[in-house]
Amino acid sequence: TEETMTLEEQKQLIEQEISKGTDGLIVQPVPGEDTEKMLKKLEKRVPIILVESVAAKNQENSLFPVVEPQHYEMGFALAKELLKDYNNNVTGKTFGLFSEDRDTEAIMERERGFKDALEMTGGEIRWCASEDLEEQEEVDFVIALDDKSLIHVGSAASMNHLYGSLVYGIRKIH
Repeated sequence: TEETMTLEEQKQLIEQEISKGTDGLIVQPVPGEDTEKMLKKLEKRVPIILVESVAAKNQENSLFPVVEPQHYEMGFALAKELLKDYNNNVTGKTFGLFSEDRDTEAIMERERGFKDALEMTGGEIRWCASEDLEEQEEVDFVIALDDKSLIHVGSAASMNHLYGSLVYGIRKIH
């Protein structure tokens, strides 16, 4: 499954790799306020580089080097692709943005990029949510801002819990 690992699970996995004698680690940090502290303690034993997102709330506060995509551009490109599919005409259409990890800088930047691209198009963002997807107001489009959320949204759509909303999202290529 694509469920998010807990902080404790990530710590155990990292400690397991350190005990095997690893020279360094590349880590995709789990979301949460305590992740940076946990990684800082473990970094005393091996070098750590982050991938995909920072562990802190924002890039400026991160204590680690990070290799990540341009999240703003990803959100912007997603909106542009949707607009292209509709000949740049989404006047009167409604949108809901969904991500299970909305408090990460990566998701906030993707959301900002999507909103900026949609600005002045006549479309309306009705909600941004990280849980209770099926309880959100009905919209024309549900936008999933990360891989895990796209799987969640796709599952809800397949069970007709999104009332016919069209789904667009960002998917990892494995």
